[in-house]
Amino acid sequence: AHIEVATHDELTFFSQAYRGGRKPNRGDGRSYIGITDVVFDDDGQEKPNDEHLVSGPLFQGPTPASREQLADHYRNVLRASITDWKTRNLDDRQAAFLDYFLQLGLLPNTTESVTGAKELVAEYRKLEAEIPVATRSSGVLETVGINQPLLDRGNYKQPTEPVSRRFLEAFGAGTYETRFSGRREFAEDLLRPDNPLVTRVLVNRVWTYLFGEGIVSSTDNFGRLGTKPTHPELLDHLATWFANNGYSIKKLIAYLTKTRSYQLSSNPSEKASQDDPANTWLSHFRVQRLDAESLRDALLATSGRLDRKMFGDPQPGNGNRRSIYVRAKRNSRDEFLKTFDSPEPLSTRSKRDVTNVPAQSLALLNNPFVKNSARVLGDRISGVNESERIHSLFEIALNRGPSTQEFEAIQKLHEQLLTDGQRRQEHLQRLIKERETLSSEFSILGNQFRALVLKQRESTGQEPNAGPQPHLLWTFDQDANESLLGLKTTLHGNARIEDGALVVDGGRSYALSDRLPTDLVEKTLEVRVQLADLNQRGGGAISIQSPNGVFFDAIVFGERTPRKWLPGSNNFRRTQPLRGDTENDAKTRPVHFALVYSKDGTITGYRDGVLYGRPYKSNGPYRFPANDTVIGFGIRHLQAGGNRMLKGRILEARVYDRALSAEEVAAAAGKQTDFVSEKELLAEMPAHFRGRYLDYQRQIAKRDSKISELQKLTTPNEKTVWAELAHAVYNLKEFIYLR
Repeated sequence: AHIEVATHDELTFFSQAYRGGRKPNRGDGRSYIGITDVVFDDDGQEKPNDEHLVSGPLFQGPTPASREQLADHYRNVLRASITDWKTRNLDDRQAAFLDYFLQLGLLPNTTESVTGAKELVAEYRKLEAEIPVATRSSGVLETVGINQPLLDRGNYKQPTEPVSRRFLEAFGAGTYETRFSGRREFAEDLLRPDNPLVTRVLVNRVWTYLFGEGIVSSTDNFGRLGTKPTHPELLDHLATWFANNGYSIKKLIAYLTKTRSYQLSSNPSEKASQDDPANTWLSHFRVQRLDAESLRDALLATSGRLDRKMFGDPQPGNGNRRSIYVRAKRNSRDEFLKTFDSPEPLSTRSKRDVTNVPAQSLALLNNPFVKNSARVLGDRISGVNESERIHSLFEIALNRGPSTQEFEAIQKLHEQLLTDGQRRQEHLQRLIKERETLSSEFSILGNQFRALVLKQRESTGQEPNAGPQPHLLWTFDQDANESLLGLKTTLHGNARIEDGALVVDGGRSYALSDRLPTDLVEKTLEVRVQLADLNQRGGGAISIQSPNGVFFDAIVFGERTPRKWLPGSNNFRRTQPLRGDTENDAKTRPVHFALVYSKDGTITGYRDGVLYGRPYKSNGPYRFPANDTVIGFGIRHLQAGGNRMLKGRILEARVYDRALSAEEVAAAAGKQTDFVSEKELLAEMPAHFRGRYLDYQRQIAKRDSKISELQKLTTPNEKTVWAELAHAVYNLKEFIYLR
């Protein structure tokens, strides 16, 4: 095992065991330590089951003979445990016993609930604030060193004789005769006057970065298998100059960028193109592509968003800070920088890869960061007429005016975008009218046979159709279990069944079903719920989730916007606001809410059987696999706690293994008592009518898809057109290449 104890500000990562899953942010430089789980005890034996720990103290002493004696026994055990905690005599079983009661909210542990605690805590915080925070700096501990054994063929299971610590044999045969690590001796050998390797390697890497190709192209290999230097005397000159100038990389960069070689034009002469096509002799400047960070900074700078502030914490890639401040995580790299060959932060790289792949062109065309930069650049363009604005665009983006050919091309594109936008709007209006006509004819045909079905029901005395049949049903009449498949549903915390409803208190109370026996992909979640508080934020009424809560879809209240219903999902992966009305009634009466997850990823919300806001297309639906999926009530997702918990009464819940239509949701909500299923309708229709009915459905769906596609496109105007023109300039090769 490896255990590392570090001060708060020096922690580099936080394990998933940390409750809440995020870095604590005290902001005052103070540190603390705590233990959340112990897996093995001092003897190396596995820890007993938690349930045995919790209940252990109850089995001490005489056996209670009545309910009253049992209650007294509980009180006595609690008092004894609290006393032992106060006197520092608490054992593991008593600690687990107290912790269990705290989790259930049965013991007071807040400043409001404990008399006198508020004043004591305030005094403690006051004294704590007076203690100065130490200034810390990281360093290397120089301690006793040992010689490591040589591993036979690299196999750690076959160590041979220890190898003495030393430098390269080419610079002497001696070993490091020191009882310490040998770091100091190694550092002195690196910079000794007769060792040119370090300075040669370093100046070659700086040269590679500035000129695109190193004097030694194999930047990691200066040995026999590496390439020979194109200018060996130049390499030695730079190495000597670098050493004589204090090993200053900043001075070296200034020295090289002021040379004639660096300032040459990138246009080769005819003779250079014939005699030196690889430009080995540097007769002109090599055209280089901007590295990932420079490209991102160029987008920010040209759009006027670049934040030039120095220093600070790492920032997300979609911010405006310079790319040097973008957070670098090995398992979560910034996608834009990664696409343009930003190296993996696993080890040092002497030279970056430079690839030319389709993903880079696609990123410049579709990446939200690029498109947003183009939009802001479009707003920056100045000028009283079209000609001045085109010149302004080129001067900001490329630091030059447009050529005649470029000017004419941009003018033509400007006109074409406005014309195409007008045609698109005309096409959209035409599709909407066609859809209205088809929908009217479809409704007329359907209503004719719907009336026949209802008439037959009346004549035969059939009961009205109760609506679509769910896949899973919870009524919460007698218990929390599911009614159709018999799934056991367990109550947790203070959750209880009361007056035909599941009651949850917003703490750690919720209900959780056994694992589902079938897959669920396309689905509908439906719940009838009354809230105890309309100001609660983020609790889930019903959720379908993996047993550990990592993946979930849920009906959530108030998480992003107060008093609004939301389709919750893991990390908002499939979540967008529905933009429905503010909830004002759910505290005084139960409301019916349903989320429909269609096969194409569309998510639609309904409140009391009526469309809630507007549907949107997600990147779902997510597949919840059989035997690895549970249904939760009163919780957004596991683990329990935080703002995931709902406070209110859940009267009924249903899960369907398909996407319900608007009519079916209305029927399920009780808004349509004369509901006729499509199966009944088609059975009543003769074959030729059935064909027409299904053809209407296909035609309407086809137009709905096209209308949705066109509505997502921004209606062109002068502002959006100039954003498109700026986007086009960003996609010129000149923008991503250094000449």
